[in-house]
Amino acid sequence: MAEHTHHFDTWPFPDGADTVSYCTGKVAYEHFPVLRVSHDHDGDWQFLDATTHDPGEPVLVCLGCVYERDATLSDIADLPRGWSACRPAIGEDWERWEKPLDADEDDE
Repeated sequence: MAEHTHHFDTWPFPDGADTVSYCTGKVAYEHFPVLRVSHDHDGDWQFLDATTHDPGEPVLVCLGCVYERDATLSDIADLPRGWSACRPAIGEDWERWEKPLDADEDDE
């Protein structure tokens, strides 16, 4: 990931703009909309396009880059660790749910 900085008038996420997050290749490279978000138990953020159940290899991007492409993600910036959210399209309401703690995840 190339070094760069972001400057936002307001920042909605509890984590910094330089926080590494995971995206699908379609979100990172093809600018597909983020329709599913996971804030993992370990604090990692995942931004997914929801076009498939097999998203492929994750692409690392900074949280600031994801937010810069879609400021409506501020609607889920308060998503607690261990929760996921989805929406049918950008601008639509998010549905939220708590994820079960998997055996291979830490709840730190």
